[in-house]
Amino acid sequence: MLRPTIRLAVVLLLLQGAVWAAQEVFTPPVVVVPKLPARAANIDSAAAQLWRMPAAIVGIHTFKATTFPSQATEIRLAYDDANFYAAFTCREDRMDQLKAEYPKRDDKVWRDDSVSIFLDTRRDHKHYFQLCASVIGAKYDGTEVIDNPDSWNGEWQVRVSGFPLHSKSDTPSGQWRILVAIPFASLGVGTPKPGTVWGADFCRHELPHSELSSWSPVRTSFHEPDRWGEIVFGTTKSPVLSATVAEIAS
Repeated sequence: MLRPTIRLAVVLLLLQGAVWAAQEVFTPPVVVVPKLPARAANIDSAAAQLWRMPAAIVGIHTFKATTFPSQATEIRLAYDDANFYAAFTCREDRMDQLKAEYPKRDDKVWRDDSVSIFLDTRRDHKHYFQLCASVIGAKYDGTEVIDNPDSWNGEWQVRVSGFPLHSKSDTPSGQWRILVAIPFASLGVGTPKPGTVWGADFCRHELPHSELSSWSPVRTSFHEPDRWGEIVFGTTKSPVLSATVAEIAS
């Protein structure tokens, strides 16, 4: 028979293993995406509606951490019969240090001050789209093949305001804004029915403070679809609702 001290050590190891196993359980954050009352005539008319909406996501986490970056990011989400929309408000107290060195389509845009959208339309944690747009509106897109721009070239639009600094803009100082419009047809899907769930993540690369951040907490890379959150398509009457990992866990 095992001595009492050995038995106790075995029990503690088993309990520790159970704790580690519990910590591996991942509960994704969830957000409801409301439908616009009417199909937007163009991206500018969609922008007029989205910037009046409350933010769906009011904080995204520092990469590989549960803390928040010093430069906050808010995200507004919506859709209509033709497009999925994501509008980012990127707070920045060093606007003069923003960088944009990759102006060409499908260049290394993610190395500039930029935002990224990941969409798992099948919700299978395997097949997904990556769309990255920089502070000057440069675009990169691809599928689950990392750093391969030829894997997918979608038809989507970007609008940026607040940068460069000498441009005329109604964007408040200390921030820049970017709106992305993604046609469902470009993703190879029809208009989602209310209740449809996609996997998704929304990320930012902020260079002045060297901050990477994401809505859903990933472990080693933004390209972790099994660690992304869930977006639920609502109706025109759906309120803007979201729940973080911490809120769900509690």
